[in-house]
Amino acid sequence: MSSPAVSDESRPVSLLSSGGETGALIRAFDWSNTPLGPLESWPQSLKTTVGMMIAAPNPMVLLWGFEGVLLYNDGYARFARRRHPELLGMGAREGWPEIADFNDNVIRTVLSGEAMSLKDQELALDRAGVLEPAWMDLDYTPVPDETGAPAGVLVFVTETTERVLAERRAAEETARQRRMLQQMPGFAAVLSGPDHRFEYVNDAYVEISGGDRGFVGRTVREVFPELADQGIFELLDGVYARGERFTAPALPISLAREDGQRIIDLLYEPIRGEDGNVTGIFVGGYDVTIANRTASALEESEIRYRTVFDAATTGLCIVKMKFDEMLTPIDYMIVDGNAAFEKLTGLINANGKWVSEIAPGLERHWFELYGRVALTGEPARFEQPAEIFGRWYDVQALRLGDPADLTVAILFEDMTDRRAADM
Repeated sequence: MSSPAVSDESRPVSLLSSGGETGALIRAFDWSNTPLGPLESWPQSLKTTVGMMIAAPNPMVLLWGFEGVLLYNDGYARFARRRHPELLGMGAREGWPEIADFNDNVIRTVLSGEAMSLKDQELALDRAGVLEPAWMDLDYTPVPDETGAPAGVLVFVTETTERVLAERRAAEETARQRRMLQQMPGFAAVLSGPDHRFEYVNDAYVEISGGDRGFVGRTVREVFPELADQGIFELLDGVYARGERFTAPALPISLAREDGQRIIDLLYEPIRGEDGNVTGIFVGGYDVTIANRTASALEESEIRYRTVFDAATTGLCIVKMKFDEMLTPIDYMIVDGNAAFEKLTGLINANGKWVSEIAPGLERHWFELYGRVALTGEPARFEQPAEIFGRWYDVQALRLGDPADLTVAILFEDMTDRRAADM
C-alpha cells in the first residue's frame, strides 16, 4: 500500500531544514507580511533556490521580485554585520538605502534576463555604524519562476576589501620607493622573474643606457643584446638562482650606442617575495667613467711626479709644522722626502716622523725659518748650517696648499764644499 502523495506546499521545511542560524531565522520568519506571502505558499522555484543558498558556505543573497525581497545565508549574514538580521525580508532598496540606486539598476537589469558580473566593485556601506568603502566581486544570475520568466536575482558575494587595500598599500609603497629611486643620484632598475624583465628604470638608468630603449616589459637580453659576450646575463642568472648579492666596482661595459667603454660601480640585489623565494633583482650603481679616467690620469701624473721627484739631485721634502699656543714653532714632521733628501741629510725612512725624534739636536733657526714661511706664506731663500749633519745648506722654502695645513715645501743643496773653498 502506497503512501498518499504530499505536495511541496504542505512540507515547506523539506527543502529548508538546514542552513544554520540564518536558515532557522527564515523558517521562523513571518513572511505573510512581505510580498512573498506565507512560506507554505512559496513557489517551488523559490524554495529550491533558498534551500540551495542557505546550505552554501559562501556568502549568497537572493533578491526576489521587483521589490528585491532579501533572503540570504550565514555567509552573507557575516558580510552584512550589524545590518543582520533586520535585513531579512526587507526590500533591497530599503535594506541598503546607501546603495538604493545601485540595487535598483541591478534588479531592473537582471530581471530583464541579463546576468551581471562585477570585479572589485567599490560600494560605501554602513555595516558598523558608519559609511565605509568596501570592495567585492559580485555575480548576479536571474532565477526563473515556474513559467520560466526571471523572478529573482541570485547574488554570489566575495568580499575583496582586504586584498584591494593590501594591493593599494603595496602600490603606494612601490610608488614611494620608486620616487626615492628616481631622486637618487645613481642609476636604478627593477627586474622581475628568471628572464630578468624590466619593471622599472629611473632617469639615470635611461641616461647611462644611451636613451630610452622601451625598457618596461622587455627582458635585459632583449634591451641589451650587445651585452651577450660581456658576462652580464650570466651574472644576473647566478644572482637569481643563488639569491646572493653581487657587487662589482669599476666594471667596464660596452654599449651599442657609444664609442668606447663605460666604467660603472654595479650592484645586483635579489628581491624576495613573502615566501622568501627570489622574485626579481634590484639593479643599482653609479657611472664612474669620468672619475675612473680622472683617477687614472692622476695616477699617471703621480707616477711622473714621483719619477721626477725621486730622480732629482736636489734635496726635496715636504714638512708639516707644529706650533705651541704662542705660535712658536716647536717641531715639524717629514711628510715626504726624495732620495736626494736622504743622501744630503743622512735621514733614512724619515717620512711620517718628527724631526725632534730623528734629529734631536737640530738648531732652532730651522724651526723659526720654516715656521715663518708656514704662517706668513712668504717664500724664503737662505744659507744655514746644520751642525748635527756637519753640513751647510742652500735652502728655498715656500708654503704649500691650504694655509691651515701649515705645510712647507723645501728644496735644498749641500754647499759645504763650496763654502769651504770660498774660505
